[in-house]
Amino acid sequence: MVAAMDTGRPEVQRIHVDGLASEVSMLQHPERVASGCTGFRIWSSALLLANELAQTPDIVRGRTVVELGCGCGLAGIVAALCGASVVLTDRDEECVELARESAEANATEIAAAGGHVECAVLDWEWPEVTQDEVPRIFGNTDVVIASDPLYSATTIKALPRAATALLAPRGTLLCFVGVRKSCGGRATIAQFMAQAYSAGLAMLGEERSVVPTSHAVDVAKGFWTDRETIESSDSEYILLEFSRSTRSDADVAKEAARQSAREAEVLETRRAKNGVAIDAPAYSNIQPPLAPGQKYKLCSVCRRIGHGTFYCEVLLRRPDWKLHPNTKWFESEDHIQYFCPEGNILVDFCDEMHFSRLCMFLKGRQCLENKARLGMLVPHLMPETFHIVDRQWVDGRCPVDREGEDALPWFVKEAEGNEGTFVECCDTVAQCMILARPGKNYVVQQHVRDQLLYEGRKFHLRLHALIICMEDGVTWRLYTYKDGYLNIAPNHWSPADVSRDTQVVIYRSRRIGDWEHWPNVYPKCKASFTEVVVKAVVQGKLEGRLGKKQFEIASMDYMVDTHGEVWLIECNMGPVLRDAYTDPELNDDAMVTSAFEIIVPHEDTPKPGQWDFAGEFIGPKPLSEDQPDEVVQDEAVSDVMSFLDAFA
Repeated sequence: MVAAMDTGRPEVQRIHVDGLASEVSMLQHPERVASGCTGFRIWSSALLLANELAQTPDIVRGRTVVELGCGCGLAGIVAALCGASVVLTDRDEECVELARESAEANATEIAAAGGHVECAVLDWEWPEVTQDEVPRIFGNTDVVIASDPLYSATTIKALPRAATALLAPRGTLLCFVGVRKSCGGRATIAQFMAQAYSAGLAMLGEERSVVPTSHAVDVAKGFWTDRETIESSDSEYILLEFSRSTRSDADVAKEAARQSAREAEVLETRRAKNGVAIDAPAYSNIQPPLAPGQKYKLCSVCRRIGHGTFYCEVLLRRPDWKLHPNTKWFESEDHIQYFCPEGNILVDFCDEMHFSRLCMFLKGRQCLENKARLGMLVPHLMPETFHIVDRQWVDGRCPVDREGEDALPWFVKEAEGNEGTFVECCDTVAQCMILARPGKNYVVQQHVRDQLLYEGRKFHLRLHALIICMEDGVTWRLYTYKDGYLNIAPNHWSPADVSRDTQVVIYRSRRIGDWEHWPNVYPKCKASFTEVVVKAVVQGKLEGRLGKKQFEIASMDYMVDTHGEVWLIECNMGPVLRDAYTDPELNDDAMVTSAFEIIVPHEDTPKPGQWDFAGEFIGPKPLSEDQPDEVVQDEAVSDVMSFLDAFA
């Protein structure tokens, strides 16, 4: 075991890697992890990837290798010790410098092995990753490696996109992915694999599950034996290997068959665990019996990002629903394959709205999910909000720092990012502008004053809501779920600590039903949600769809102050929803099941569970294509405002 450091400077640690004749010299900087960057320490996944490379050196020997999110750079340095020409990349300049120092500490051994190491700053998570950053490696890389890269919702799409941009044809992506309930478990990995396929990456072989050895966990702990955030010895990792294929018809057909089989297996396992009759992988007719005269309804999974698979699973628990297979629809210019129900038929429900009688996405939903638009829609319900566009304060409104006891952290949030994935925290207004990127839209808010804490830690409460618009396009029905979640920060709160573990709250921690303040807070959250939706409908930002029922399960994140007031932080359209198979304890199975009792009633008396009816109102008629935008349905707007006044 390595002794705890008593200095703020990096310290060299000798790491044993299976397959290498000598140990690897690595620098770690434990004090810096508290600042919010995880790259200053070695994690179990990095050692697992290093072991894999050292034991199968032919994967990288004599090839160009790029490590994404290298942190200390262990895996990339081991690749160089196997004879590869390596570029270590990370978005954090100081991590890149630390990796450079580690590479220099192994320079003699790397040169003897015929390897080479360079270092570069590269933020692969951002959609605008271009060849301008490290031009020589784009399209010319033989192998891309990454350890535990799926740590947020954005990385599911970003990693395949970055790998495709970097890899030469037939190049390889090799990564170890952690299986964690807090990040969605295997459901996240399944989504990532679907994105990888869509990006033109064909899976090589089968996924391999690995549990870190005691040595790997020991190394990962290092200086961290007293921290609660240490990975336990039973953490599971999945080794995934992909090739950037040339997309021949044979390759595509083979991968599509494997993907369909994988999806069917997931459905089988989950439904069997829930005691539900199972369809075979070929979608046979093994179904619960139908009542006399009853007809099947059809649902189909078309692989769109969202909760379509989960929703289909819920519907397939009913005896009158049947799974209809999908087929290729078209491929976009950027080589993304789209799917539709087999035969291009209209089904009762699927996640591709063009082929579904029931639409799982609200028209105009961006007005609620985009933080800048939400802040302009209901500014009085949120903390005071300032806007940065292309590194300029909008309308010259620039916040002012406060001093003394009034000094609180500032949050810089990308307008289109949710679930805490694009949130930075800092001390001053000047730092807010430094964090903003050119061409991007941000909201800036100061921390809520007099916040209510949970056992000394910051928390958000998450309220789930159901929004339905009927087939007439004007009748709106709203519901809120009585049992949400408390999302509690890992660290005790302090205004002077701007680390993510203290200030940015993402993951659900416990159910909210028995929280002592919930009976007083819930009605205020319910009223706030109702006002948000009604105003969005009145202003024409949310619209109905003539002839098609639409719905969405959303989540609203709130903070509560010591005076009992609630502050809306963000709205997530398509929030993280977990089934009982993914998370036996904090799952949304009952909530989603009862939501569909409301959305698609299948009995004379629906069972809404804990869904609480928040109201029904008539909104403006949807504008037809030949109707000018300035047309306003005055009578309908008046009716809606009367509803809102009555609710308040």
